[in-house]
Amino acid sequence: MAAILKRTVVLDSKGRISIPKEIRDQVGLTSGAQLGISSLAGLVILYREGKDLDAFDVFAQFGQLLREKGYDTSEKIDRLVKEIKRETTEDRLHRCLPRVPRKTLDDGGHK
Repeated sequence: MAAILKRTVVLDSKGRISIPKEIRDQVGLTSGAQLGISSLAGLVILYREGKDLDAFDVFAQFGQLLREKGYDTSEKIDRLVKEIKRETTEDRLHRCLPRVPRKTLDDGGHK
């Protein structure tokens, strides 16, 4: 199974995003490709049109990837979710406070 690529994109004033080249290449998207879009529990899911996906398929594939990567217990998945939340919070803080060195954020602001 291919690696998950995570990138941040910006929604423009007309509601458009640009899919990073790295992801387009991995999925095989070219100019003019048609994509389906769905939303589920706060997630936006893009998929190649013609792929008959539903929420169950997406989560089943995600679950399989987690098991392949060694996240095979609820405790391991809980640790992963906490780590993702921590990284996301740090990234957001760094964007909001760009003048504060990341090291200061990482050590809780204590010297």
